[in-house]
Amino acid sequence: IQTIERPTVISPREAYLRVREALVSHGDHIEVVLEMHESVEEPGLVYSAEMIDALSDASGEALGNSLRHAGADASQAVVGMFCSDGIRLRIVDDGRGFDPHRIPGHSLGIEVGIRGRMASVPGGSASIESAPGQGTMVSLEWLPT
Repeated sequence: IQTIERPTVISPREAYLRVREALVSHGDHIEVVLEMHESVEEPGLVYSAEMIDALSDASGEALGNSLRHAGADASQAVVGMFCSDGIRLRIVDDGRGFDPHRIPGHSLGIEVGIRGRMASVPGGSASIESAPGQGTMVSLEWLPT
């Protein structure tokens, strides 16, 4: 049996494509606006493949949660920026919202699928802003350490 090793680092372009694919796979009705800052053209700039996996998984989880819980009339959008000094994504909806403080600490979707994934990589973080009737915004960031 031959083992295929996955790369430990990937180019900014490949990172962009992986994250975009994770998001658009949820449906073509979702507005996805990801930008690559000119700073990612720096020679030799790479991102950790582990971090991009965590970011892709956490953003997919956040978008999936929105599609399941925001309500049938809610709209979703994702905006993000890939820079040499980090990656920032915002997953937003105008749905029914919720009180984030009422979510149990063992919640698989938020605590494990979003916050836990981002906390598992150095420089990763996630925050959630929401209120009943006010929609939700999940912010994912990776800042190199």
